[in-house]
Amino acid sequence: MKPFRIDFFQIALLKSGGGKVSSDGREFSLGAYTLFFTLPGQIIYWDVPNNWEGYYLCIEESFYTIPVEEYRRLFDFPFFKTRVPAINLEEEEGKLILELMKKVNWEYSNPSVKTGTIIKAYLSTILSYSLRFHERNLDHTRAKNQVSPLSVRFKDEVNERLKDMVSGTEFEPISVSKLADQLFVTPKYLSEAIKKDLGVTPTDHINSRIIQEAQKLLSTTELQAKEIAYILGFRDSSYFNRLFKKLVDVSPGQFRKSLK
Repeated sequence: MKPFRIDFFQIALLKSGGGKVSSDGREFSLGAYTLFFTLPGQIIYWDVPNNWEGYYLCIEESFYTIPVEEYRRLFDFPFFKTRVPAINLEEEEGKLILELMKKVNWEYSNPSVKTGTIIKAYLSTILSYSLRFHERNLDHTRAKNQVSPLSVRFKDEVNERLKDMVSGTEFEPISVSKLADQLFVTPKYLSEAIKKDLGVTPTDHINSRIIQEAQKLLSTTELQAKEIAYILGFRDSSYFNRLFKKLVDVSPGQFRKSLK
């Protein structure tokens, strides 16, 4: 399936089939009972076998007229607002959501006087369960993050972002503020903690790792320096060249020549 941009909210759940999905330049694995969320404007690429089983709901904001508690709009739900990619459900949880989606599909295929109202009620139930699953997923992530020191988790996140950039599944530059969000701290707290533990600012560490990755690409590929700069998040190759020379003492071109 070719990449496409969706114009609506979507909740999808696989029963079987597995595969991968790319969303906003990042790739996620899908398995049995993986609950996946997308929202208007996202570019999606599904890579699943033809024999996959499951359901997906396509929802317009105007259809959401039975609000769940304080969530007056679909954009208010955290799994849409923060673009949560996917949540892996337990088998019984997955079966529950699949049954609800199956009922929505039946109502849609067999319309009657109250079809719209019934579908909206099922939708509110699915959204409510999704909130529960999202909160649990968030709690697990927080608990996991508390196991290792912040500086270790920070370095791991930087390494993951670089891995995604080199593989072509991430296109945005590495941002200290976004890393802080992922680590559930403020940018100021992150900066102070990294400076204390590593002796450098978060930006300095990120730049150092980027240039290390650039050296690796210059050593192992035929990519031009400007191509490497783009892969690593630089939209201005001249700035990449200046940073490279500042940290390595030679330009990218001179570094590559020294390898021969």
